[in-house]
Amino acid sequence: MSTNKIFEFNHHTRICFGAGMVKETGAEVSAFGKRALVVSDKGIENTGIVEKVLESLSESGVEFCHFNDVTPNPREAGVEAAAELGREFNADVVVGIGGGSAMDTAKAANVLISNGEDCEYWKWEANNSFYRDPLPTICVPTTSGTGSEITYEAVITSAANHVKISLSDGPVLQPKVAIMDPELTITVPPLVTASTGMDALTHALEAYTCTYSTPICDALAMYAMRAISGSIVEATKNGTNIEARTDMMLGSLMGGMAFANSFLGAVHSLSERIGGFYDTPHGIANSIFLPWVTQYNISADYAKHAVVAECLGIDRHGLTDKEASEKAVEKLFAMNKELGIPTFKEVKNVNPADFDMIADSCVTHACTEANPRDIDKAGFIKILQDAYDYSY
Repeated sequence: MSTNKIFEFNHHTRICFGAGMVKETGAEVSAFGKRALVVSDKGIENTGIVEKVLESLSESGVEFCHFNDVTPNPREAGVEAAAELGREFNADVVVGIGGGSAMDTAKAANVLISNGEDCEYWKWEANNSFYRDPLPTICVPTTSGTGSEITYEAVITSAANHVKISLSDGPVLQPKVAIMDPELTITVPPLVTASTGMDALTHALEAYTCTYSTPICDALAMYAMRAISGSIVEATKNGTNIEARTDMMLGSLMGGMAFANSFLGAVHSLSERIGGFYDTPHGIANSIFLPWVTQYNISADYAKHAVVAECLGIDRHGLTDKEASEKAVEKLFAMNKELGIPTFKEVKNVNPADFDMIADSCVTHACTEANPRDIDKAGFIKILQDAYDYSY
């Protein structure tokens, strides 16, 4: 296979992967600093994971302060509070423990610590250049979904505007180290396992099919789709299966690497707008809209979507690319049903009267530009309405 594309591939995060790897957190952190701001949410503390990380830090001579008030779809106030704690402690390294909300809060707080401003100054979406590079960040993911442990953006919800916006200045925000221990995901509840897993699958599928895809990203995305689709049901229904959990974490990691170097598409345009508007968990929103957007997109490139079908475990023998692509869409709908993903109508506070305004904002979302098939306001409204009318 040859390509005429000109592309770059960058990856700046050291990856430490494997069961029991959490024990190495202290040694990895101590290579970058001796005073750590640790960021997590309260829920993850009940699992004992935070305690393991803090013990590892202490054993390596790292002092720490702990911010544990992260909320789902984190807001500016939480980021600013974490940053203030880090400044007062004179932190020289930041550690994020948890899912995407905790890791994004850690990365965003790091920018404020390093650059001495609050969220209002940065305006988030303005992509202002940082005055100074952020402190080293080390991430310890406890879910298999967001890929935040290796990406260079922090996604925060603007409470005033009810939209999700990204803080980024190139790769300088990318974590220095990702501690990837699949054992940390064993206690994740079934619906969270399912929705974060479908989030990771969305990353891989959109990275593979979007207009910014590259051969290296394609290879990562294809592996990720195979690993996730082959293990997500088992990981959801039998959470103690460490092999399934390992496949899910590896798939999430590789999907994250893929989209960090290519981009995403209209699924994320919808999910981020929906998340900002209704405070819907990101994984749930991605799960709901992945089949609908894929159905819309397949005609843009049946050949690539036929490969998606194969990665999802569909036997392509005797099928045209169009037929295989349609089977992929069917499989995505079936996966959502089997995994217990709620329908759009079941999401809290959803109101069809809002669809016109949501569609307007989706058109201007950065991911829309990279979607494999052009989509306008009418296209977004149709997807929103079709998803709302759908039931299993």
